[in-house]
Amino acid sequence: LLVFIAVLVRYSIYFLIESSQLSISSTSSNTSTSSSSTSTSNDNDNNTDNDTNINTNNNSDNVNVKGTVSFESVACAAFGPKAKYFSMGLISTICFFTIAGYGVLLRDMLLPLSDLIFKPNDTTTTANKGPTLAHNITLLCVVFLITPLCTLQNLTPLEKVGAASMTSIFLLACCISYRSVECNFSSKYDDIRHMPWQEYISYMPPKSTSDDVDDDGDDDGDAITTWDNILNALPILLSVFMCHFNVLPVHNELSQPTPKRVNVLFKSTIWGACIFYLIFAFIGSMYGNCTESGVVEGNVLLSFDEDDLLLMIGRGCLSLTITLAFP
Repeated sequence: LLVFIAVLVRYSIYFLIESSQLSISSTSSNTSTSSSSTSTSNDNDNNTDNDTNINTNNNSDNVNVKGTVSFESVACAAFGPKAKYFSMGLISTICFFTIAGYGVLLRDMLLPLSDLIFKPNDTTTTANKGPTLAHNITLLCVVFLITPLCTLQNLTPLEKVGAASMTSIFLLACCISYRSVECNFSSKYDDIRHMPWQEYISYMPPKSTSDDVDDDGDDDGDAITTWDNILNALPILLSVFMCHFNVLPVHNELSQPTPKRVNVLFKSTIWGACIFYLIFAFIGSMYGNCTESGVVEGNVLLSFDEDDLLLMIGRGCLSLTITLAFP
């Protein structure tokens, strides 16, 4: 399912880039026609100067092509001026809900830091009352600190920020992988490991049982495949490839954006991310062999002990990744 979504995203990006190039060609042809009609109306004595000016304008247009493409211009060229505002509304809506999701995730990841700073009472724990004003204040402070990076007009100054974000998520994956390998191969987990790792691997979706369960926990019903788990996971699988609002800005920042370079960039990005998700999702799910329930939580970090130093580092890396995703 993840590979199928990756294929759809790959081709959707391809068509998006192609449509942007068509809009550029349409605009350039209109500009060239206007320039040529203007030049033919001038006197013969000024033809040389006019040709020089036209060439200069064309060269400057070619240089500035990579910095002028936007969703509004593509929509305007394809569907007319009214579509420009409609596309702006769509992009704003997507970015708003994306930022809201990042905010909720970041607030949850910052709970230990918030509790350390504000020293909550035992009677006002997060488990009992949910996020508090102190937790929201901590989130707002972090967002305030990262806001200056969100005011930049292009993505080029954020290249080191992006590299730091990718490094952080890779470190998180390494932390989870290390614990998962320990779970299935280390002797110190022999007492809590449910079964050998070969037997724990499942090639189908998780199983659930019918409502007929004895008091001792034995299942009297037939195991059925819960395909609703796949439907519940589908929005997450779709959101991991939610990158379309960054496609044209990234394309604008490329030097020498030839079709071959653009194709290699986006193809390697999509398939690199897909392979990364597949590998570390499999490794992370194998830690369920050492959990009490026999499966990992939807948020795999909740399956580890809160005082696990290695996973505390991993949580810090995830917090940094989410924070750096705002710009």
